[in-house]
Amino acid sequence: MSAAVEDAAPPSADQRAQLASSLLLQTPPGQIANVYADLSSILLSTLPEGATQASATEEATLFQQHATRALESYNTEQLVPFRLPGSDRTTLICRAAQLPGSDTAPALPRYLDPSTAQSFAFDHFKLTASDIQSHPPDPTTEPLRLALQASVDSYLANHFPDGVGAVFVVYAPSTTAPPPPPPPPPPPQEEEQQSPQHSTSDAQVKEAKEADDAVAAVEASEAVEAEKSESDAAAPPEAEAAQVAAEEEAKEQEQESQKEAAPASRPEWAGEPSYVIHVTGNRFNPQNFWAGRWRSSYTYTPGASTSAPADIDASPLGTLRAHIALHVHYYEEGNVQLHLQSPPDSAFLPLPAALPSAGAAAPGSTTEKALAKLLFSLIGKHEDVFQRELGDVLSEQFAEKAMRGLRRALPITRQRVDWDKLVNYQLGSELGRSA
Repeated sequence: MSAAVEDAAPPSADQRAQLASSLLLQTPPGQIANVYADLSSILLSTLPEGATQASATEEATLFQQHATRALESYNTEQLVPFRLPGSDRTTLICRAAQLPGSDTAPALPRYLDPSTAQSFAFDHFKLTASDIQSHPPDPTTEPLRLALQASVDSYLANHFPDGVGAVFVVYAPSTTAPPPPPPPPPPPQEEEQQSPQHSTSDAQVKEAKEADDAVAAVEASEAVEAEKSESDAAAPPEAEAAQVAAEEEAKEQEQESQKEAAPASRPEWAGEPSYVIHVTGNRFNPQNFWAGRWRSSYTYTPGASTSAPADIDASPLGTLRAHIALHVHYYEEGNVQLHLQSPPDSAFLPLPAALPSAGAAAPGSTTEKALAKLLFSLIGKHEDVFQRELGDVLSEQFAEKAMRGLRRALPITRQRVDWDKLVNYQLGSELGRSA
C-alpha cells in the first residue's frame, strides 16, 4: 500500500453521511425504509473505537439531514403517491406539483393537490403534510385539466387498477415578442426655430386664445348645471330612488367582477400553460421477494410548437411529449434489478391536424373532452407498443443471454455450497493435500 493511501485522512462525519445518503437514490421500489435503516446501522457500526454517545448522535443527525435532501429528489422522481387527510383521492409528489419558489425557501417545500384545490407543506423524511391551505385553480386551464383527469381515471381503471394518476398545469415563460419601442420624437419644425421676437408674439396670441376658450367653457358648464338642477327638481321621488338603486347595483356588480378576476392575478399563472400527466403503478410482493414500479409521464402543450423533431409534423393542436420508466427488483437468493426507459426517439407523439369531427359532435361532448379522448387514445397505443417490445426483449434476449450470464456454474461437486456452514468445510486442508 502506498504512503499516500496510508496517510489519507478518513472521511469526516459529514462526508460519511453524504456518501450514505447518495445510496438512497438507488433504492428499489417500496424498500426506502429498509435501506435507510440499514445505512444508519452501517454508519453507527463503522464509528471509530472509543466513540462517545455524542458522536453517534451527531452521526445520526447529519445522516438525517443529508437523507432528507436525497429523499426529496427520490420521492419526486419516483412519483410517490400521497393522500391528504380527509381526502378520498390520492395525488402524486412530483416536480409539476411543487409550487414555484417553495424549493428555495428554508421551510418545507409546498405541493399542490389539484383534486382538492389545496396546497400543503410536505416532509419528505416523515411523509407527512402540514399547513394545508386553499389553492383555487386557474379558471382558464381548469376545464381541460378536469377533462384530462377524467380520462386518466378511466385509463387507470382499464390498465392500472391499483395505480394512481394526476394531471397538473405548469407554466413556461411566455415566448411572445415584447412590444416594439415607441418611435422617436419628430424633428423640430421650422416655425419652432424662429427668432425670439416672433416667439414672444406667438405666445401672447396663444395665451389670449386660451383665455377666451376658458371663459366659454365656464359659461357652458354653468348652463349645464342649471339644466341639471331644474331636471332634478322636476323629477319625482320614485325616479330618483330608482336611479340610486341602479347606481348601487352597478357598483355591486363591479365589485363582484373584481373578486372573480382576483385569482387570475396569481404570479404562478403567468406564462404559457402545459398539462403534465403522471401515471404510476406499484406492485410490492415481499413474500415472494420482488417489487416493481411503472411510471409514465406525458406533457401536452397546446398550440403549434417548434420544439418537436423535424420528422414530426407540427400540429395546430400542440405537442405531446412522452416518457416511460420501469424498475423491477428481484431479490430471492440474489439481487437483480431491471431498469428500462422509453427510447428518446419516441419522446414526441404525433398529433393530427384537427380533432375528429365525430368525437367533437358526440352528445354531451365538448372540445376539452374530445381533446382528452384523442390524447389518451394516442397514449394507449404508445404504451401498448412499449409493452410488446418489452416482452420481445425479455423473452428473446434477456432470458437467453443475460440470465445465463447471471447464473453461476455449480462447483466440481455438482452441489450447492451452504455458505452458512462454510466453516465446517475443510477446503483449506483438502486443497493442501491435493497440492
